[in-house]
Amino acid sequence: GLFRQLSRGGAGAPCTGSALSLLGKAMLAQSTGGVLLGAAESVSFMQGTQLGLAGVLRGAVLDAAVGEAPAASASGGSAIDVRRLLLAGLVGQTLGIQVPGLSARAEFTVPAALPGLAEGEVLDVALQAHAAAPGSVGSPMMSPLFGMTLFFQNGTEVPVSGLQQPFSVRIPVDTGGLSPLARQLWTQRARCAFWRNDSYSGEGCSVAEASLTHVTCACSHLTTFAVSQDTSDPACGDGRRTAGEECDDINLESLDGCSAACLLEGTHQCFGEPSLCLRVGG
Repeated sequence: GLFRQLSRGGAGAPCTGSALSLLGKAMLAQSTGGVLLGAAESVSFMQGTQLGLAGVLRGAVLDAAVGEAPAASASGGSAIDVRRLLLAGLVGQTLGIQVPGLSARAEFTVPAALPGLAEGEVLDVALQAHAAAPGSVGSPMMSPLFGMTLFFQNGTEVPVSGLQQPFSVRIPVDTGGLSPLARQLWTQRARCAFWRNDSYSGEGCSVAEASLTHVTCACSHLTTFAVSQDTSDPACGDGRRTAGEECDDINLESLDGCSAACLLEGTHQCFGEPSLCLRVGG
């Protein structure tokens, strides 16, 4: 019922606010209610969401003029922002969208060129934001969910993938609930994740910059994006000596060296040749 309701009207339709509200609440409940989706349920939920939302996004600009103010709607933790632009007015620009009720705002920076599109092409540019990114088993999400989609005027989605010049996607993250050690390791564990039709994936996306408040992803394609963390990935300073790491045992082994990326672990620092992990200050 939710996805049928989403697909019936544009941003000006009476049902849109209600549909967005239901969608936002469903995502929030799934994300925070302690019931993470398994693989099959996650596929069904996200595919239905994107299919239904496409009708709203497209309907919002059916009669729009190029360059006029965006059609926008927000309710229940979900928001959409749709505008009609010439290709020349899109490339190189930064577009943002904010989650309703939160200060969290994502920014999409479009590369200077989008191969395969004609110079005078008119495109419908659709942004979406959701306060909660549905998690899946083994993939805790650390941010809201944001998306950008391009449409031709006939309603066909523009295929955007394999770009040599990537999109830059700046995503706000919530690290307030992390332990002190987890916060210390956050920039090493942050992962850019996108919805790839049936699951979250990091293919074609890399972390360009990470802080405790934002992660910037460089992505060669468009879809919906969020930020996760990989707690299983070996990290310098996690207190475990793992194959390929050289200082995480805090010098429990003789001549325990340090790699160029692992010079400081907690109260220990690398010194000497061959390097040792020694306690700072003695």
